[in-house]
Amino acid sequence: MARAEIYFPKGLLGFEEHHRYTISSEPQKAPFSILEAADGSLHFILVPICEIIPEYLFEATEKEEELLDYQDGDECVLYAIVTLPSEPAQMTANLQGPVVINLSKQRGIQAIRPEYELRYPVLEGYKQTLALRERGRC
Repeated sequence: MARAEIYFPKGLLGFEEHHRYTISSEPQKAPFSILEAADGSLHFILVPICEIIPEYLFEATEKEEELLDYQDGDECVLYAIVTLPSEPAQMTANLQGPVVINLSKQRGIQAIRPEYELRYPVLEGYKQTLALRERGRC
């Protein structure tokens, strides 16, 4: 299992008081990861946005880069928070509030991008991404 501690200087939207999280992933649960508050009170399911919508465009603002302590060459990953309803096939991803993690500095932010969908269908997006990969386009 891969595990890293991540510091969110501004917390997450609605959970601004929580700054320290752990992100963990297991190969058998790929492409999903778990983001857990250090005190164990919050858990979020994350999926790399490139796994469900490879054409998603994200350009960090100067302030976002500052919060991430971003420098050229840093490894960053863009995630969406997944909502898992009682019917798992209906899970959705929040593309309006992507979570950006600078793995090189172990810092994260939640950005706001209102031009994207709030409830993007994860399984449909994943199927489309797989089809693109099979055709050599992704």
